[in-house]
Amino acid sequence: MFHDGHSPVSALYTYEDNLHISALSDEELVEILADRATNPGYVYVAHLFNYYRDSQLGKRNGTTMFQRLTKEVISYNASGRGLGIIQEYDSRTGKAYILCIVTGLMKRVHEQIRQAGELCYIDASASFESLNTSITLLYTSCLAGALPLGLFITSDELEVTIERAINLLKKILPENAFFGRGPDVGPQTILTDDSAAERNALELCWPKSIRLLCTFHVLQAFWRWLYDSKHGVKKEHRTLIMDEMKKVLYAKTETDMNVHYQKLKDNYYQKYPLLKKHYELLWNRRQYWAHSFRYGLLLRGNNTNNYIERSFGLLKDIIFARTKAFNSIQVFHFIINNMERFYERRLFGFAHGHSGHMKVAKRFLCPGWESVDENSIQKTIVENEYLVPSTNKESGLVYIVNSSIGTCSCFIGMSGAPCKHQGAVAAKYHIGMINFLPSLSPDDRMIFSFIASGKNFFF
Repeated sequence: MFHDGHSPVSALYTYEDNLHISALSDEELVEILADRATNPGYVYVAHLFNYYRDSQLGKRNGTTMFQRLTKEVISYNASGRGLGIIQEYDSRTGKAYILCIVTGLMKRVHEQIRQAGELCYIDASASFESLNTSITLLYTSCLAGALPLGLFITSDELEVTIERAINLLKKILPENAFFGRGPDVGPQTILTDDSAAERNALELCWPKSIRLLCTFHVLQAFWRWLYDSKHGVKKEHRTLIMDEMKKVLYAKTETDMNVHYQKLKDNYYQKYPLLKKHYELLWNRRQYWAHSFRYGLLLRGNNTNNYIERSFGLLKDIIFARTKAFNSIQVFHFIINNMERFYERRLFGFAHGHSGHMKVAKRFLCPGWESVDENSIQKTIVENEYLVPSTNKESGLVYIVNSSIGTCSCFIGMSGAPCKHQGAVAAKYHIGMINFLPSLSPDDRMIFSFIASGKNFFF
């Protein structure tokens, strides 16, 4: 129980609760609870915990702890369950502590999930243990939700440290990482928040990747600036300016974006010099946050870091059981054991078609496909390509759906997001598409089972 993150109090409570449940009668329960051979007291459990901590985890910090962690990483690499690489902290030479981990499940996500090569979410969070080291997660998303691609732990979030960590991570990524693109090339698109150190390091390590900003964080940062009284924006103008900002950000074309930008500029720049200065800095980086620049990219409808934000919640609430790890060794154990088991169970749930897991990604069910006239859908001479007429018959538009890569020529489906035209094709021809949960085929189930266990199962 201590290995899974329990403290003496939580371990004793859980143990006594199990005794309570297993007792056949009240008389037996009283007898069991009174017997110290069966139900030890808190002092004894605390001694057991101290023994476990000293023998398995060592000290909170220091040379001996890092030496033990290095042995743990070497042992993990030899086990064949995954790979890790460590750079020990050295204050004399200025070397930051770095620990990179790619588990077996993460390796299989790289190899089997197409979206691993299309889009990677990257974000960092701290407060996982007393040294306040930072964990940076690399995730992708598919119809099974967010899946991990790797992670690294650092003692700080400086650009030079993150750059070094990514380069170390590249050494332990599989040769066919990012669905065959390779560890040196990286994913096609990377979605992050607006951390200059993180984004600069990513540009140096994966220069061929397109770096985009999370829509939510861009709007949140602008809202905070706008509502800060020291910038002098009148209350009656704040909402209006925010609406114009949203129109600029969500504009479908560059022409529409420029029109809304000019309107914001004409109406408010003279009144608010500080707004002019701030927004011009944003405007000069519009290729990273404006949606009009994202047309045609395989984002599959994802413009925020919500997947990875939620993954951090799962990491803290479930994998770390809402407790701070004792030291970096216990953080390592939580990741290679608890985190691996969590995603194994999750993927097996999808592979086995458990209804509870199907509710997780309702947006992949894509309502509205019933409005498409199935009889008018035509298959072209190109393999996996279909012609689907618009639901607005007067427009005369016909969209092209490619079922193998999950795209459509409509505005929504162009980025690989699920749309009603893809749904209609999947329903009419009973074919699997990577955007739709109801289309899980036996092959899909085998892939998820293989990612979870590393073994081939036949249903």
